[in-house]
Amino acid sequence: SGTPEDERRQAELASGLAGGDMQNWMNNVLGVQGAGMEGQSRIQQQGFQGTQSMADMLGGTLNSQASLAFQGQKQKNQQQQDFMKFIGQMAASAAGMPGAGGATGGASTPR
Repeated sequence: SGTPEDERRQAELASGLAGGDMQNWMNNVLGVQGAGMEGQSRIQQQGFQGTQSMADMLGGTLNSQASLAFQGQKQKNQQQQDFMKFIGQMAASAAGMPGAGGATGGASTPR
C-alpha cells in the first residue's frame, strides 16, 4: 500500500500487463483458428478438384462408349445392306435378269 499515486501506478501496471496478456492470447487463438480455417479451405478445394477430375474422366469414358456403340451399329447396318444387296443380285441372277451382276460379273448375253 502507499500513496494514492502508488496505487494508481500499480493499477495501471496490472491493467497494462493484463491487457497485453489478453491481447497475446487473442492473437494466438485467432491465429490458430485462421490456420485451421485455411487448412479446411485447402482440403475442400482438393476435394472439389478431385471430384471435377473424376467427372471429366467419367464423361470422356461415356463419350468413347457412345461413339464406339454408334460405329458398331453403323457397321452392322452396312453389313445388313451388303447382305441384302448380295441376296438381291443372286435372286436376279437366278431369274436370268440381264445386268444383275451375278456370278458372271455383270456380263449379259445378247438374245
